[in-house]
Amino acid sequence: MENQDVPNARDEIRKLQEALKAKGEDPGSTDGFMIRKTRAALKAFQKANGLKASGKLDEPTAEKLGVQKPTQANTKQKKEEEKN
Repeated sequence: MENQDVPNARDEIRKLQEALKAKGEDPGSTDGFMIRKTRAALKAFQKANGLKASGKLDEPTAEKLGVQKPTQANTKQKKEEEKN
């Protein structure tokens, strides 16, 4: 049984995509998948804000966007979803 209080990886990515849109970047559709367009938008946001432009959601980027960095447990789930 899934714990409803713990966001899953797709929910976290969807929030990231929504935050990027709110900050003027285009991550593509807010579907909860970390696609190339989402990574490119994340990288552009990082570069525009003086952060390391890695295209990955690190702590400083999450803080600047106002989103939660994915948890360890959800990182594994996210990697499985990216494979599919």
